[in-house]
Amino acid sequence: MAVDVVVRPEGRCLTVVHDENIDGVHSVVVDGAELTLLSPSGATRIGALSEEMALLAGSCTVAVVVKMNGPYVADSAKAKLVRHPKH
Repeated sequence: MAVDVVVRPEGRCLTVVHDENIDGVHSVVVDGAELTLLSPSGATRIGALSEEMALLAGSCTVAVVVKMNGPYVADSAKAKLVRHPKH
C-alpha cells in the first residue's frame, strides 16, 4: 500500500493519495493522529500522522481522496472530513 497525505493549511485541505483497492471513499476520519478512510466496503485504516501533520490536519475543513492506478489518477473526489479529538 502506498499512501501520501498532503495537508495544505492555507487551503484548509487534507488530500489523501492512495493505491488501495477501495472505491467510493466518502469520508476521511482523523481521530487524534489516526487516519481512516470510510467507503461502502468498510473502514480502511491508513495509519498514524506525525504530531505536526495531525496538528495541521486539525485546521482542515475539506478532504480530497485521489485513487491511483500506477502512474495514473483512477479517481478523485471530495470526501467528508470527520475529526475526533485526541483520546
